[in-house]
Amino acid sequence: MPSTTAPTPADLLATARELTVTGLTRRQAFDTTRAIIDLSNTLGHLLSVCAAEMDRLGVATQCGGKIKPLLIEMGLAPSVADRVLRIGRGLPAMQLLPGYAEDGVFPIEHLDAIVAGLGHVERRALDGLCDEEKREVESALIAQAASGATPTEITDKARALGNEYATETGGLPAAEDHTLNELTLSKVDGRVRIRGGRRHRDRGEVDGRHQFTVEETARAGRVGGFTVDRPASERCARPDRGCGCGHIRKAIIIRDQCCIKCGAPARWGHAHHRLFWSEGGPTDLDNGCLLCPSCHADVHHLGWDSIMGADGHPWLIPPASRDPRRQPIPAYNRRTMSLDDRSAA
Repeated sequence: MPSTTAPTPADLLATARELTVTGLTRRQAFDTTRAIIDLSNTLGHLLSVCAAEMDRLGVATQCGGKIKPLLIEMGLAPSVADRVLRIGRGLPAMQLLPGYAEDGVFPIEHLDAIVAGLGHVERRALDGLCDEEKREVESALIAQAASGATPTEITDKARALGNEYATETGGLPAAEDHTLNELTLSKVDGRVRIRGGRRHRDRGEVDGRHQFTVEETARAGRVGGFTVDRPASERCARPDRGCGCGHIRKAIIIRDQCCIKCGAPARWGHAHHRLFWSEGGPTDLDNGCLLCPSCHADVHHLGWDSIMGADGHPWLIPPASRDPRRQPIPAYNRRTMSLDDRSAA
């Protein structure tokens, strides 16, 4: 009677090492490659599940309780260790992807993009996603992967869905979420490289933010790496329906001189409608003020407000979470002036 005992991972490893792929016909080479890819995908899923299980069981006590250093010590590259842990931790909360992962349909790079993509969309929705919404998003990302999309394209799909949910629920688009900001320094060939934005796997943009290299920041006259809003919320981004004020921008710059909230240079600033254009606010000097992209997002999403003072200059009103009394704060370029100076100006 043949044994019914399932082969152990050690058995599979020994069998794999005995395989030979030389002297194959064209058809055999194709079929073998296809089978190895499926096997690799299946093993990637099993690796992710095992890594998460090791973490749950506290196996990494010899590494100070940290599972990632242990996985690296066992032979995984740091980026792969991060990836398998994300997949292993994320799969149990998903409704559809585990079946595809178990069958080896997708490589771990695609599994990771789907798991991370669902998490991204859930964070963009104001109150998260219900089970039905999670299933819809998960299904959309799986369909994207099944169509032959790359992990980057799956991530782009998740960003687009995230912006849709942010718009529909009043959540914060990723391009305007300051908690994602990051500034990193690294040495390359004796040079210091500065990157701003969010740590990511793709090149160029992260959650709709452009990552500046040192050369770009130097050309822009900036210190360090700053982000530029690209799929920013409609209210902030579109001149015809948001904060354009193009024809009076020069007058606003002359009056405000810099961002009225943080003092960032005027050349970075947006001309903001204090009473939103979408709510009937006029495009004129009294209804405008200068805000850098970051502070502009604060006004639109974090409860900051502004008023026009009797001195003819804008004043900021902080949110109640910052100041329960919501005491007005003068524009940045006027904060060192005395009351008499402000009246005279």
